Amino acid sequence: MSESILASLQSDSIVGPDRHRFRLSKNLGQHPYGTLWLAEDLATSAKTEVMLLFLPDLVTQQTSTLEELKKLVILSRKCKHPNALTCYGLFAHKGALFIAFEAMDGLTLDKMLDQNQAQKLKPEQKQGLVIQAGKAIDAFHKETRKHHSSLAPEVVFISASKGVRVMLLGWRYLVDELLDLLPNPPRYRQYQAPEGFDPLPTTQRSDVYAFASMIYHLYAGKPAFLPQDDEKSRYQRELKAPNGLDARQWQVLQTALTPDPESRPASILQLLKQLYVDESSTPEEESPTPELSQPTQVDMASPNPSDKESPRKYMIPYGHLAHFFRHGSTKVMMPIIFVAGLLLGLLIGHAFSPNLDEYQTEISRLEQLLSDLEQTQVSAVEPDELEPSPINDNDLNKGDAERATEELSTPPAEPLPTNRQTLANQDVPENLIRFQDFFGDDLYAPLMQELLWVSF
Repeated sequence: MSESILASLQSDSIVGPDRHRFRLSKNLGQHPYGTLWLAEDLATSAKTEVMLLFLPDLVTQQTSTLEELKKLVILSRKCKHPNALTCYGLFAHKGALFIAFEAMDGLTLDKMLDQNQAQKLKPEQKQGLVIQAGKAIDAFHKETRKHHSSLAPEVVFISASKGVRVMLLGWRYLVDELLDLLPNPPRYRQYQAPEGFDPLPTTQRSDVYAFASMIYHLYAGKPAFLPQDDEKSRYQRELKAPNGLDARQWQVLQTALTPDPESRPASILQLLKQLYVDESSTPEEESPTPELSQPTQVDMASPNPSDKESPRKYMIPYGHLAHFFRHGSTKVMMPIIFVAGLLLGLLIGHAFSPNLDEYQTEISRLEQLLSDLEQTQVSAVEPDELEPSPINDNDLNKGDAERATEELSTPPAEPLPTNRQTLANQDVPENLIRFQDFFGDDLYAPLMQELLWVSF
């Protein structure tokens, strides 16, 4: 590309091929991979604002640049995640090459860190930034089966009106041999895993390391490594715990920064879960992994979030137990359920038996026991809630960013064993077993049947 083409770019300039024109409107400044401009897409019926990245002439003069760029653009467009920076395509103008993206303000995490603006973010804003960026990278891994290889704060764009967007082009394959010649070189080597210094191919776990290095920089206020640090520094340097992470979170981040790829979290999503979800609530197994969704609140006690909105399917006898079904402590709730079931069986037997005088005293005793158990429940144990972790864009002056957190559910507790005599009946399904409870030395309680317990 001729240097005069870049120098001649100005507001109201028309660029692009004849079939697809753009009108430049505002210069957003320099980026490690070129010059950023806001522009209007003249090929659309409605006025559409886009961001154009003009590549340096040093890059476009390489014989393999065009074909490599095509591959990178096609790959990035496969990822449709809301936090992925949308790429519209690759264009040429008088020997210049530029890529069209969705419109952003030009602010990157790299600039925020260099200007110490990131240190002013609140803890929930930092958490929201990390989660939004991590979700986009994880989606790229899953949808393309490729790794980014060029993760650094410069590819994380931040907009007051849109939140976080990650540029998902693996620039490393295009510019790695030109880093020392570029006027404003990218900094992905500063964050890369130790295997990135070797000729061996990197992997998605290499991206986990690079992303963890970015998280460390965000919370510590300084990078874990300097641009001139080599592979040896990844093994020898002992990092200090950032002030913004507690002891558990720091331990998690250290596992992601280990030189051994197999010892790191298997995915970006797993790293996010371990960082921001209480370890006592984290499922032991990674698969299947629930997607980090964006609710404003998550009820940790509900296996299915839609259950809270669905109509009640079954009427539960003794409606005063509903409070315990939802909020009760397990240690108190299970005896109550057992006693209530036994009492229900006795009452059903009373309805069909002409003479149950001998059970009247026992019914009164069980009713008193049920009342006593309810009285011992001083206060219901509320389920833990995972607070959402957004970037609060009101604190970034305007707009609302996408809220991001993970929705988890805990499996229901196993029923307590009971000393019951099961009545074999091949005609009854296994989940509807009939049983009798011992009632004294020679007596049994009326015949009962185990009912399904449906959470609502």
